[in-house]
Amino acid sequence: MVSRTEQIPDWHADLARALRDEAHVLEQLQDAMASQRAAVAANDNAELETSVRAIGRTVRTLEEARKRRAAVVRYLTGHDDLALSQLEYFLGEPLPLDLDTARGQVRLAAQSVAREAAVNRVVLRRARDANDTFLQELFSAVARADMVYGPAEGKDDSKTPGVLLNRKA
Repeated sequence: MVSRTEQIPDWHADLARALRDEAHVLEQLQDAMASQRAAVAANDNAELETSVRAIGRTVRTLEEARKRRAAVVRYLTGHDDLALSQLEYFLGEPLPLDLDTARGQVRLAAQSVAREAAVNRVVLRRARDANDTFLQELFSAVARADMVYGPAEGKDDSKTPGVLLNRKA
């Protein structure tokens, strides 16, 4: 029997809170990815480094948020890797409105992050390719340093042996 001072955990509310927190972290990740793309476009190395660190921190926070959600889902359903779309089936009842809304927030935030990641992959690949092309042109110009003097200048391409001069006059 539960005494009046003891509170029964509301696992549905805990799961809704965990999902809202996860959605919030996903939104932070989306913002960090947008900052990264802006830094690449502006060729701002300091801001790019800051955005990379922010993405790393946010991904670690997201991992913790997912562990928290998984723990609550495991308690409610007994399954470790249950997809959020299967919650009603395993709970045996429709989800409360706040839980269903939080689940929708996570889904939308995850889709937005996936789009941002796809755009950033393209932007970063193009930036890397442009950098590679620039470096190839730069170093190929250095390798052709003899071209500054023009073709055949400074080189003796004739196959005749050298001439020795008698210095006595």
